[in-house]
Amino acid sequence: LALVCFLRPWSGFVSPLGVDSTERRQLHLRAQRENDGALEFPSGRRVAAAAAVACALLLKGRPVGALMSTKPPKPVVAQDKNFQPVEVQSWVQASKGQPDLVIGLRGDPYYLLPGQDGGAIRNFALRAECTHLGCLANWNRVVNKFVCPCHGSEYDAQGSVIKGPAPKSLALAHVELTDSQKVRLSAWSE
Repeated sequence: LALVCFLRPWSGFVSPLGVDSTERRQLHLRAQRENDGALEFPSGRRVAAAAAVACALLLKGRPVGALMSTKPPKPVVAQDKNFQPVEVQSWVQASKGQPDLVIGLRGDPYYLLPGQDGGAIRNFALRAECTHLGCLANWNRVVNKFVCPCHGSEYDAQGSVIKGPAPKSLALAHVELTDSQKVRLSAWSE
């Protein structure tokens, strides 16, 4: 609430008690007259300071990233656009030798890649989000590379940056097959 109070302008603010900014100013002026200024409403800076103290207490000396999960994601069976588990043989037939999108780790989009030298599927997948601003990089079969439609970053078939502004290659995930020939993705730790 403190952060919302700080970010929203007074003119459009309605307090949780239902007092809008005009009533708030009138109450403030009346309190100053009656109590010689003893009752004051918090200013934007005080609210921001209170929010900062609350955040510091929540973090208790831990870095800001501590609020986010730093554990690697659990391995998952990839899902197709219909949320069905991806089986390697049906994927090979449907993809027709081209990278194809699946739902992977943490529900993020990943590209499964066709195998080389007679293999059905590569042993790694590429996260489909551009490393510049997170747009979905699309596979362009004409030029055989991934192209981000937002700012023009380009990646080769292995996910390495060819043309910026993307600062890094596409993220990787391990690909393995389950006993029932379903495609499983796991975190890339190397």
